[in-house]
Amino acid sequence: MNTLIITLLTLLIIAIGYAIFLLQNKQENKNSNDKMLLLERDKTRLIESKIRLEGELEKKSEELWVLKGDVKKISKDRDELVGKYETLMLEKTELQWARKYMEKELTETKDSLARHESEAIRKQKEFEMQIHKLDTAEKALEDERKRIRKEDEVKQAELLSEQNRIWNDHEQMVLSRLRDACQKSSIGFPVYDNTNLPSLFTKFKPDALVPFLGQYIVFDAKKSRHIRTYIPEQIKSTAKKYKDIMEIYPMIFFVIPAQELQELKTLSYLEEWFSFYVISIESIEPLLANFKKIAEYDTIADFDPQDRETIVTLIAQYDRHLSLQNAANIVFTKESIHLMNTKDLLHPEIQKEILVKKESMRTKKLNEAELKKIWESIKEQELQIDGLLEPKMMVPERDLNEVSDVLS
Repeated sequence: MNTLIITLLTLLIIAIGYAIFLLQNKQENKNSNDKMLLLERDKTRLIESKIRLEGELEKKSEELWVLKGDVKKISKDRDELVGKYETLMLEKTELQWARKYMEKELTETKDSLARHESEAIRKQKEFEMQIHKLDTAEKALEDERKRIRKEDEVKQAELLSEQNRIWNDHEQMVLSRLRDACQKSSIGFPVYDNTNLPSLFTKFKPDALVPFLGQYIVFDAKKSRHIRTYIPEQIKSTAKKYKDIMEIYPMIFFVIPAQELQELKTLSYLEEWFSFYVISIESIEPLLANFKKIAEYDTIADFDPQDRETIVTLIAQYDRHLSLQNAANIVFTKESIHLMNTKDLLHPEIQKEILVKKESMRTKKLNEAELKKIWESIKEQELQIDGLLEPKMMVPERDLNEVSDVLS
């Protein structure tokens, strides 16, 4: 633009110079006045043209300045647009790459989703199968529980029936021993069981009564799996029950199985005004024999001195023997418990085998007929003992001597 303006100015100056040159040549051919007039007129026109051109030049210069500013702004805008274009192109390229990556990711995600959906369907089927199996197992378990519960109820009923049977057997054994002892000519006491008690005992029904010196000796058969707590409870309730009945002899006997005696620390109790004694079946006949001896005399003053000494000695020996027997049973029971506890030192696997073996063993049941045969006859007891000693002694002599030292 500047070059164009300069070129125009140069041409204008050349044209003016050339015009002046022509005017000078023309003046030479005319008179001087005309020349001067023409020159002045041309000069004026030229000056006017110059002023006009200078104005236009100045105006063009201003326009050029504005155009330069516009050019700079346009150049700046163009540079900014070029930068933005390059940025956009870079972003476009990045977006194209990102789109390709996202399309790849989308494809892989779709494939993964399809696999997961397939796996989820498979797991759902497996889960449904497991639920079905679980329902079946739960039903089977519930059926098994019902079966076990029914078996337990049957076992409990059988156990209760067995306990009642054992109780009845024990009670009948006690009554049988009482009757057999009372029927012996050396004793000769009448005996009442709970089916034929005297009219006095309409409210309370002891197992057996033996008349003695105008009163009645009470014999009650007792048996329990928890004998240690059962006996004290029975003593309290029995004393409370009989305390206002003066016809009851102040000595009451609880008869329990001999093997349960060793579980008790105390065999005699005082409650209200009664003396309670816990005895075994084997003690019934000796006790009745002593009561028979006492009953044969009206008062203690009528006793024959020899008979009195014999009775006192016999009772003392019975008392000593029973006390020593109970003490020995307690000591040996403690030693047995200690000996049984030593198995806890064995290897757990051996302990398990012992437990399995023990559970498979049947409980030894006593032959009642054989037991009765032995307890009714001292001679039979001696024969049984001799049978243990001959032809070969089953118990080592050292053990017999040790027990003899304990009892001596």
